Amino acid sequence: MKNKVVTFIKKEKVLVLLVGVAILLISSGIYIGYIQNNRVIISKAINNITTKIEDKYLMKYEDIGTMDNYTLTSKVNFSIESDYLKQLSISSPEYLVYLNLINNLSKTDNQLIFKQDKDNEKLFIDYKSTYNSNELISYKYLIENNTEYYYLKGFLDNYINNGTSNYFETLKNNETNRENIKYVYEVFINSFKDNLKKEYFTKKGEKVEIAGKEKTLQKVTLELDNNRLIDIFTHILEDLKKDEKANKILTGIDNDFKDKKVSKKTTYLDKDQKLIFSAYVDNLTYKIKKYQLDIVAKDDCNTITYEVDKQDILNIYENKTLVISSLITYKENQIIMDIKDKYKNSIGQILIKNENNSYQISVNIQKDDVNFNFSITQNLDNIKKNKSYNSKLNIIGLISSQNSVLASIKIDADNKVSTGAEINENTDTATFAKDLDYDKQQQLQQVFTNIFTQLMS
Repeated sequence: MKNKVVTFIKKEKVLVLLVGVAILLISSGIYIGYIQNNRVIISKAINNITTKIEDKYLMKYEDIGTMDNYTLTSKVNFSIESDYLKQLSISSPEYLVYLNLINNLSKTDNQLIFKQDKDNEKLFIDYKSTYNSNELISYKYLIENNTEYYYLKGFLDNYINNGTSNYFETLKNNETNRENIKYVYEVFINSFKDNLKKEYFTKKGEKVEIAGKEKTLQKVTLELDNNRLIDIFTHILEDLKKDEKANKILTGIDNDFKDKKVSKKTTYLDKDQKLIFSAYVDNLTYKIKKYQLDIVAKDDCNTITYEVDKQDILNIYENKTLVISSLITYKENQIIMDIKDKYKNSIGQILIKNENNSYQISVNIQKDDVNFNFSITQNLDNIKKNKSYNSKLNIIGLISSQNSVLASIKIDADNKVSTGAEINENTDTATFAKDLDYDKQQQLQQVFTNIFTQLMS
């Protein structure tokens, strides 16, 4: 009897072991089948790229809090120069108007006031620009009582009623505009991935160079032409409309969103153009080692590749010929991109500094005796959570060659944001936009024509 019991126990152990092994094999097979799925691989590739951009390349903000009712005041100034355009206008007088335009823009003072009163569902924008101390443009935009209005000085003496606005429908649940945009983006990306059909994909083994060494990897490719994009975007639009929150957000931005359609005649890509996105994955782990985007048009192909290794590498090709390469180094709060030409000679650097409330992109490249120097700097300071903060944005660009300034631009924006918004505009005598006849529409167009005439004279 004892031997029978021992034998039974042994059989039970063997049975449990076999069941365990079976479950392990089945689950492993399911997992392997999942990670080998073409759509899953491409979806992961898209997620990896978007996550890296968000984590590494976008500005990091300190928690400034939430200000549903706030006022933003902004002063913007331009400074634009071009020795090249000066010389060109001497020999070709038709370019004189463009020279006048950049010179006169540098003489403008621009002020923007943006107010949002979420409690009372009001929004107000006031933009003024002066040129040589004379008023160039005065424009107002208003939302109240779910109605959109605008006013342009020199056209009519009253507001124009432009119809229904659903802007505040998008801010009902204490969400900020930034959160709303992120939500719509996530719905869009998820819908894009969900609507990729099996026939859009191919997979094959291919020899590829990674960090200077040749490896054989699995290449999973997504190929899109104009017809496929139309089909995808049609389904994305349907998904955005079905998603209640996304629908409200987009309707708040565009009152006609519910009527939007994707026409089968829409041209995203020309007849002979294709977008081909590929992910190269390890044969065993299916970890992505390289990303590739090909933009194909007839016999021409522009390619961007991004290699993921101990140090990331970005390459740009024209018809399979290397044009530009960049070795990317990630440090704490800093990205260094060393730029090289097709001969592997260093031609410059792109530097991104990204700390809390401070963001800077600096580009310094020299190519064919032309120097490109460009920088964007944004700083937040005087932050009082839920109350106020200041923001300064500076953009400087310089293109030069042989001590000659081909183009120079400088933009300074000084912004102040504070809680509270007082909006008192009179719309009692507003004119309905639908009542503007042909003569009034021509008069409106003439106001803008006069503005450009002043700047180009």
